[in-house]
Amino acid sequence: MRKLTTHGILEFSERIERESFDFYTAAERAIADRSLKELCRDLATQEQGHVNQIRARLDRAKLDRAILEKQLPVDGAIMKRIVATPPIAPGATPRAILTIAHQREMNTRQFYATLLTLTELDHDIVKLFEELMRQEELHAESVKKRLALLH
Repeated sequence: MRKLTTHGILEFSERIERESFDFYTAAERAIADRSLKELCRDLATQEQGHVNQIRARLDRAKLDRAILEKQLPVDGAIMKRIVATPPIAPGATPRAILTIAHQREMNTRQFYATLLTLTELDHDIVKLFEELMRQEELHAESVKKRLALLH
């Protein structure tokens, strides 16, 4: 198992949130329904907010090399598998897109839950991951509600 540093975990988290932003941007383009487009646009905006939160934490952490360089027992390959979701297929239905979105949100929530099991994380990073996990749960609930409305 290759250990990651706190810096590596934050960068990986940032990448996941950017991928979610890209997913919702693509979903907005792929869906014709105005209210679903709005949902995707809102979620993309929130994912960009997550990127900004992580980037701000990374920038603050640069002042403390000991935090950033701390080796943590995290296998990067496992982390990638936790958040893996399929891309949007050409011609995908809104139901298919929202199903992927829901899975993506649940996987990202699980990613943060897994990271929170690391006792060596800095307190501020724990708080950040707890907040991001909570936000991913809210995203998943929003998507699930919209899925239930589709026929």
